[in-house]
Amino acid sequence: MGVRMDKSILILLSGGIDSAVMLWAARAGGYTVHAMHVGYGQPAGGVELNACRDLAEEGGVRLWTIHTQMPSMDAMCAAPGLAGPRVVHARNAVLLSLATSLAVDLDCPEVWIGCNAADRADYPDCGKSFINSMSEASYYATDGKVRVRAPLLDVSKREIVRQAKALGVPLERCWSCYTPQEGKACGTCDSCRVLDSARAAVG
Repeated sequence: MGVRMDKSILILLSGGIDSAVMLWAARAGGYTVHAMHVGYGQPAGGVELNACRDLAEEGGVRLWTIHTQMPSMDAMCAAPGLAGPRVVHARNAVLLSLATSLAVDLDCPEVWIGCNAADRADYPDCGKSFINSMSEASYYATDGKVRVRAPLLDVSKREIVRQAKALGVPLERCWSCYTPQEGKACGTCDSCRVLDSARAAVG
């Protein structure tokens, strides 16, 4: 993941491996990094927030938190461990709009989101067309002050795991499960299965 060393950025931090890799790569590249987590009513919200706090502390960055409520949450609140994508319509548009607003206050010309190659098939707001359109919208909404980037957009989950290990990301502090069970990952939702498969392949 190529990075430039001339400015500050705001990373949307979910607590998962994708956004953690962006944080560690940005720090290694010399950026001044800010992080932001959004709680939007997701079942794993509390565990995700704890993971974000741990990652921000370990990474030495300030974490900004925002709490809201998405109206279209049926898929996200599906039965624990159920296979299939958890599509929350326009979720990334909402998250990026909130992050763009904060980025102006923080004087961050870029907002980074962890969309990657594994997301594109199931999530329309993780594809290149959406990211490019959202970047344009953010640019015009802020009078040219903020753009959106997805540095992992074409990167596979296996490669993300490799990057995490190379960068020294504390994987034990990351959280990726949609539906935690008594504080533990369910192991069977799509997010768990994709990550477990990638980690097994990388070794």
